[in-house]
Amino acid sequence: MLFNKKIKFSVSEAIIKEDFYADDKTAVLRVNLRFPQITCPKTDPLFKTAAPFYKNLADSFYGYCKESLLPVALKAYKESQGQFNPYSAVMQWENTFLSEKHLSVLQKISVSNGNTPPVTAVKTQVWERQKGTKCSVWDFISKTNINELLAKYPHLNKKMLGLQLFTLCENGVTVYDLKGNCTKINT
Repeated sequence: MLFNKKIKFSVSEAIIKEDFYADDKTAVLRVNLRFPQITCPKTDPLFKTAAPFYKNLADSFYGYCKESLLPVALKAYKESQGQFNPYSAVMQWENTFLSEKHLSVLQKISVSNGNTPPVTAVKTQVWERQKGTKCSVWDFISKTNINELLAKYPHLNKKMLGLQLFTLCENGVTVYDLKGNCTKINT
């Protein structure tokens, strides 16, 4: 929890967790959504941006699970002939950096049919706390030295930077690709 003069700001975890069952009480879908819950005064710039952003994202994913994924899981269960592992939908998060100036959040969202490894998507947000806006990777990395940067970090490429999937860490920036592989850049 950060205290800044008279403003109290905290980031905690909210959870939406529910199991869905077939008519015979067999679990067909397990939903476990964990997401950041930002508590701050109404005057805080993140009150109108970041605070509702995470709740809306979780509600939207939960809606997808109920409306789209559950019917697929029920159909798969009916066709399974007794050999069924429940589908799962998981959302995890990590507060990678918090200061008076920035809030950085990494999210991993995955869906599995119970028989194969989950399909995972990485989402990141870096917020400018004083303005309540999202930052660009270019706010922390100089575009003028891009070739030096790419030479210094061989796993990094322009496409990764263009995805804007990055988080802040203590001494720099961590850039992700769509599969969640990352490269830490010291700034």
